[in-house]
Parts: sequence; C-alpha cells; structure tokens
Amino acid sequence: MPKKLIHLVRHGAGLHDETHDTSIPDPLLTDLGASQATALRDLLATHNVFPTLELVASSPLRRCIQTSLIAFQPYLSSHPSLLLLPRSQESSAEPANTGSSIPAIADFFKDQPVALDFSMCDRYPEFNSKTGLFAPTTPALEERAKELRRLLREREERVVAVAAHGNFLHHITGMIDVEGKQVGGDWENAEWRVFEFVDGTGEGNGVVDVEDGIVETEWSWRRRGAEGPSLVAGGGGEGDVEGLDRGW
Repeated sequence: MPKKLIHLVRHGAGLHDETHDTSIPDPLLTDLGASQATALRDLLATHNVFPTLELVASSPLRRCIQTSLIAFQPYLSSHPSLLLLPRSQESSAEPANTGSSIPAIADFFKDQPVALDFSMCDRYPEFNSKTGLFAPTTPALEERAKELRRLLREREERVVAVAAHGNFLHHITGMIDVEGKQVGGDWENAEWRVFEFVDGTGEGNGVVDVEDGIVETEWSWRRRGAEGPSLVAGGGGEGDVEGLDRGW
C-alpha cells in the first residue's frame, strides 16, 4: 500500500502574535502573516506538492482558514472545498485560541471562492466551547490528537494537508514528554513539515508511544536542516535531500 502522507503547516502570524495579546477573539492574520502564507504557497509549488494533494483541511480558527486559502490556493482553485477540522484547533482556552461560531465563520468568509465544509463542526456543536473533548487539559488534548490522527488515517485520501497551531501540532505529532510538556522546539509561523503514519505499535517520532502515530519523513527534516524528525531546524538552511524519496 502506498504511504499515507500528511503535510502539516502552522498558520501565519496572527494579530495576537504581533501584539502578544491573547484576549483578542479569534484573531486574523496580519500583513506579515499573509506574506508568510504566500511564501509557503511558493515553497509548496517549488516542491511540486499541489498536484499530489487529495485533501486540504484546516482548523476552524480564522487565521488557519486564511492561511489555507492563501497557501493552498493552487489546489483549492480546482478543488474549491476546505474541510474544517475542529479537532485541529489550538490547545488553550484564551479568546485568541477559541473559535467563532459556525454562522460567524460562514459570514466572514462568504465572499471567498472556496466553500467551507462545516460537516465536522456540525458533528461537534461544542467545538468552540473549550469543554469536553476540546478542554485545555492534557487528557483531552491527547485524546483529541489521537482522534484526529485516526480520522486522517481512516480517510481514503493518501496525501492530505492540514493547517493547525503551534501548540497543538506538538500533540498531533507526539512531541510531548511524560509530564505533558512540549519537546523538540517551536514551530515557526507558516512552517511546513511532512509526516507519514507508522504502525500503531510503533513509537511515532521516537518520543512517546502513540496509537496511529506519525513520524516526520527523512526528506522533510533534512529539507528543514533539522537533526532528526520533529526537531527544530539548526538554522543552516535546507539539508541535503538529494536522492531521498519525498514519498509523493
């Protein structure tokens, strides 16, 4: 069976990133964030990602939707539907990390040429309540990340892109230690990494055992100039990826 790949990206810079004010409700991208999303689009095009994609999905927070609409525009122009995944929203409960209501999101993006698919949000009407599955507690976050990985693994699409958030990306990728703290370094705004599924009995990225675990591909971490899967890049630019299989 062909590999199942997930292109994970973090949203571009939001207004709360610029002002360090997490009391801003569901903030939008700044001009810098939009330019970062544009640069990401160009990077994905350079690596010929768009012809291989079979699904693009996003957290329902507005900065992630905006990032997706910009960064994945070449794909969405011919596949004009963006799946919103409430399970990929950010971890904490500050206003900046709490989603808007479905009617508010639909109204804000009503003039976009891409249809927003709210089917998953409809299944979880409490998705912006920060309670239950969406509570900012370690057990809920781990369960939500596990459910998201399982959902992506069970879908028929083989190459999927998901826009999410810096903190929750650590939970998705298993970069959490036994005390529930993040490891591996922060994701930059509009950063892109590529992951593949490992067996449920495997160790994911090597940090924690996870069901339906994912591991960053060697091509991905070498391209970023990192020393290994899911580790922060060393700042030396793109690594040596000549001859490595990208997997798509």
